[in-house]
Amino acid sequence: MKRVPIQPKIKQKQTELLTTIRAVLQRRISPKATVIVGVSGGADSMALLHLLSREAQETSRRVIAVHVNHGLRGAAAKRDERLVRQLAGQLGMTCRVYTLDVRKEARCRKLSLEEAGRILRQECFLLTARSEKAAAVLVAHHQDDQAETLLLNLLRGAAAKGLGGMPESRAFPHPGAPRGLLLIRPLLGIPKSGLTAYCQKHHLSWHTDASNRDAVFMRNRIRHRLIPFLEKQFQPNIRQVLARTAETMARDQAWLDKQTEKTLRTCLRASTLRQCRLALSTLRSMDEALRFRVFSRVWDQLGIPQKSQQHLAHLEELSSQTGTLAAFDLPGGWRARVTSRRLELYQSGRPDEKKIPGANSNVPLGVYAQPCRVPARGGVVPPGSTYVYVDAEKIHAPLQCRPRRAGDVMKPLGLQGRRKELKKILADMKIPQAQRQMWPVVVMGDEIIWVYRGPVSETVKLESNSRRALKIHLL
Repeated sequence: MKRVPIQPKIKQKQTELLTTIRAVLQRRISPKATVIVGVSGGADSMALLHLLSREAQETSRRVIAVHVNHGLRGAAAKRDERLVRQLAGQLGMTCRVYTLDVRKEARCRKLSLEEAGRILRQECFLLTARSEKAAAVLVAHHQDDQAETLLLNLLRGAAAKGLGGMPESRAFPHPGAPRGLLLIRPLLGIPKSGLTAYCQKHHLSWHTDASNRDAVFMRNRIRHRLIPFLEKQFQPNIRQVLARTAETMARDQAWLDKQTEKTLRTCLRASTLRQCRLALSTLRSMDEALRFRVFSRVWDQLGIPQKSQQHLAHLEELSSQTGTLAAFDLPGGWRARVTSRRLELYQSGRPDEKKIPGANSNVPLGVYAQPCRVPARGGVVPPGSTYVYVDAEKIHAPLQCRPRRAGDVMKPLGLQGRRKELKKILADMKIPQAQRQMWPVVVMGDEIIWVYRGPVSETVKLESNSRRALKIHLL
């Protein structure tokens, strides 16, 4: 029997990795587009950086490495920084290093260390992408990460969308991101073992973050306890199985989203910033699963916070009501009711809300604010929300609501005080062109402090020493 040499097998696997990277980038961006790559110093990101250097030799692509030192691990963090600088230098790449105090920022923003670190990394990537005019930010999430994400979302009670795991490509998830900037995960189809083997083959050094074994974090418990248990007791290839499941769910989800959008248009009778009316007869003729998806889509489009399966079940029950008028309250000051022919979701005031003096009576939307304690997590609200928290003591002039004006600019949170044109903010929010001219903004004097369903201004943000807050929304 002829023996198959080991070396060609290894070479074939390494070629497959490069082919995978090349195919993902060809699908998503131009061969000449500049990319940012996040490099932590771990085996995954070091392999990605090396693979990108090889791909760039074929396309003349500019690749900028970004390393974020979170200021949490002392000498170990400095060692990671040196390692990333060294490899980038050997590959002839530009390397940007950001040194942060994540612990301090977590206190200021009232976030967990994990969440504060994620947001600050995004801001560092965004800063570099803007200065380098990059088309995409690349990160080294791999097949094992995808499997962990599916299990994590499943344990949290996620629906089909969450079980689709992490997408290969999406718009960069930061409200200050320029339109068209992508976040790409080119390694999602590659197991961690393959990336470690790649580093060994090419003599790449890497470091392992000790926090990756800290059982405080749920993801680490899934990685080091749950998955090994499942591998041993049920399925030796559980990581690949879960990653394939996530891929299938994501593909099905994309198709279902299109069908939901088409179905929603058939039953939509009226829709504004503050209300939505759906035809009951059309809703009742739908399959139950599709009806739930329509309710979920409407909820997201209106920006109603705190969506749950229980809330959607309440809408399902309400839509089956006949005869007398029925209604119930939704989170964030919203309300649902049925009439003889319609299911309506609309925003309503509450008795404890206080109108800010000076609101422009010529604008159909009024500014309302509710004094409250400084909320947990620094008042962070979901993207697209119809309300926002600000520091009450930073409000020094009457608040007004007005439409957009030519030349409007603001200082969105996350851009370190830099100004951004309002027309670009609305474009990044994907507001339809026809709605942008009349899209409401809240101003304090002449300064825009909030774009409805969009960013809040750096000027009025909540900080660690904030004593009072206002919850602002429009009615």
